Amino acid sequence: DLKKFKSDTYPAKNIITFLFIGRLLEYKGINKFLKLAEELKPNYPSVNFQVIGSFDNDDEKSITSDHLNYYIEKKYIKYSSKVDDVRDYIENAHCIILPSEYREGVPRALLEAASMSRPIITSDSVGCRDVVDNNKSGYLCSPNNYPDLKKKTIQFIDLPHQKKIEMGKNGRKKMISE
Repeated sequence: DLKKFKSDTYPAKNIITFLFIGRLLEYKGINKFLKLAEELKPNYPSVNFQVIGSFDNDDEKSITSDHLNYYIEKKYIKYSSKVDDVRDYIENAHCIILPSEYREGVPRALLEAASMSRPIITSDSVGCRDVVDNNKSGYLCSPNNYPDLKKKTIQFIDLPHQKKIEMGKNGRKKMISE
């Protein structure tokens, strides 16, 4: 819904927030996101990592609350369980990261983020790649390739603020046209 998911502002540049939205399943890439937070937060203190998602106790690939609590207690991430309306979280994020490891449909979280003019870093795989024009509205990374994900994340951190804004606008234009 392009009327419901829109944004006229982009967050200030003093702190960069990366957001993961999805079920807390290994194949959604949550462990890669957590590893990014653990490795980058100490070297980039002005970068925050936010996770929104629910555990799926019926899926053996769901991470455990103990596993997630480690990253929360170390202050690598901030966590919110499943929320009814993600717009405020997207509004306050600079970039959405979904390092999915399997064939997705087109992830709704990515559609909503692009509609709200937020750049995206995601896997170059079916479904995910349909939302992002690489290097224009975000970055595509090789699936199951953590070093590439980390490289693209650092590349985003190093982008000038205005370029981040332009990437987000390009994503919004893509959602409107497609």
